[in-house]
Amino acid sequence: MAGYLLVSTCMIPLICYAPIRYTLKTEHCSSTLVAKYFDGFELTRGEGFWQGKREDCVSISILGTEADVEKITNLARDIREQYRQDEVWITSEPVILTRVVIGGLVKEGF
Repeated sequence: MAGYLLVSTCMIPLICYAPIRYTLKTEHCSSTLVAKYFDGFELTRGEGFWQGKREDCVSISILGTEADVEKITNLARDIREQYRQDEVWITSEPVILTRVVIGGLVKEGF
């Protein structure tokens, strides 16, 4: 199979087709709220500082496309309203795929 390399079959299959990574930054958010909009995401809790004071922070990463902008915006609005946040930051960046694992096979060079 040209272009494929067999790897352990115990690896979790990963299919990435998303050219954009959206990141939302806020102080509070639940995975339940994000799951209303997206089937897959990463939610990381941490510690941040604003105006010299410590506060909780949440970073939500979502792989999507340009078509997801409206859902991202609606999610940010719901986070801001539900958790009474002054603001929710949204950033986006293109994703360049170099390796995708599909059913134990690795395909290189997208």
